[in-house]
Amino acid sequence: MPAAPATLSDAALAAAVVAIQQLAEAKREGALEESAWFDAVPGLRRTVHEIALGQTYAEIQAGRWGKRSREKRQRNAAMAREFRRRQLACELRNERISFGDLAIQIGRLPEFSLRRSAAIDAIRRGLQCAGHSGRGSA
Repeated sequence: MPAAPATLSDAALAAAVVAIQQLAEAKREGALEESAWFDAVPGLRRTVHEIALGQTYAEIQAGRWGKRSREKRQRNAAMAREFRRRQLACELRNERISFGDLAIQIGRLPEFSLRRSAAIDAIRRGLQCAGHSGRGSA
């Protein structure tokens, strides 16, 4: 039965955490040799393995998310530009079209192919990033 955390000093606990982090980092880099600690401390091997896998997974997901959000911002900006272009064309022809209807038309374009609410949200976000209000005036 492991000792209760209250019986460990802060320094001992900090040293244990540092040691586990160093072992996990060594495992991620492929430099982890079999340690006598693995035999002496039950569950240490599994804990180090889980920490190493968790850090690797988090780094991979962070890279994917950054790329995905950048692509979405670029798409939203392109949709907002198309919205402004079509809105101006409608105003010049003296046609009235609602924000939502125009956003839906743009969202259905093959290069975007978004459904109604996703198209409206994307255009609003694109307009807000471009410094517009994100609300339709026509």
